[in-house]
Amino acid sequence: RYIQLQSGSKIQVTRDHEAEPGALTRQVELSGKPEQISKAEQLIKEVLAEADVGSSGVGSGGRKYNATQQGAETFQMKIANNKVGLIIGKGGETIKSMQTNSGARIQVCYLVI
Repeated sequence: RYIQLQSGSKIQVTRDHEAEPGALTRQVELSGKPEQISKAEQLIKEVLAEADVGSSGVGSGGRKYNATQQGAETFQMKIANNKVGLIIGKGGETIKSMQTNSGARIQVCYLVI
């Protein structure tokens, strides 16, 4: 809830039973205006940094235009599976907060590498 409130972004998380077996990372998708996405990305990185300083919990991401909403973009980044719980938070509170604060939509998906 904190990151949603701070960034104004939208956040959505893929449930464990929808994940690919053996996946080591999940793709996180942030949706909203560019400034909302940037704020949500920053908040996510701060949560990960606070939990594990010096860890490689965040990978690189790329931006692409989302034509479904005027002025909206999407940004994708990879987060290690053992760090995703930090983004979601207990009962989804952290991710809900990120969405509310950023105004962007945040979605966590599993990837098989």
